[in-house]
Amino acid sequence: MALMSELGQEMPFWDRSIDLVVMTHADADHITGLVEVLRRYQVGGWLDNGRAEARQFMRNARRNLESGSQRRPGRSQTRPG
Repeated sequence: MALMSELGQEMPFWDRSIDLVVMTHADADHITGLVEVLRRYQVGGWLDNGRAEARQFMRNARRNLESGSQRRPGRSQTRPG
């Protein structure tokens, strides 16, 4: 929950929106806590590297969000070049 703790220190308690989440890669040290962020915050957009593990993570996260009332963020991916 380190990510949630950091967000709590940086954002006002009443602000539950994040404009953009950027996932550089799907290593555990970078994605741990992102599902919880997607549950607790309204995320406007999602940017990842387009690799298979990023797609899989997003599919799993969206599946987890389907049972809740959160709006699912739109997903974009970077392209080489």
